[in-house]
Amino acid sequence: VWVGVLLFNIITGLMVDGFGALRDEDNERSDIFENTCFVCGFTREAYDDIPNFQGPSFDYHKSEEHDFWSYVAYYVYLKRKNKANLTGVESHAWKMLQAGNMAWIPVRDSAAIQEFQDDQEGDLVEEEKRDEDDAESKLIAKVLRIMESSKTTNSSQENLGSEKDESSGVSL
Repeated sequence: VWVGVLLFNIITGLMVDGFGALRDEDNERSDIFENTCFVCGFTREAYDDIPNFQGPSFDYHKSEEHDFWSYVAYYVYLKRKNKANLTGVESHAWKMLQAGNMAWIPVRDSAAIQEFQDDQEGDLVEEEKRDEDDAESKLIAKVLRIMESSKTTNSSQENLGSEKDESSGVSL
């Protein structure tokens, strides 16, 4: 009897552990599917941690910008289309697909992120231009002050020189 109960408990424990491992694998797979973009490989955490990025949410990015079914449909479209009628972009993508090269698929990038980075670069260029303009204006102001100062100094020296000449009685 004891041996039967012991064997039953061992078998039950093995089954519970096996199902627990399957449940853990399923949870891990679900977590990866929910928090990773299938197309570009961005994780939710990395996407949300882009500094100052106020673009679309990760869920929108994953479901709209990088909808993997759109890429499947594009592949089917390219496969069925007459190869003589392919546009330049379609021809390039088809040649890369035929060669097994997936470089045409974005990797850790999206149109929204590129647009944001372009705006940031434009803002930096504008800020640098403003800084240069301010520095130039300050430099011009300093040069004008120095010129005014030198004019004042020259006129003071001329006045001093004429006063010395008048006091000595010598005229120039």
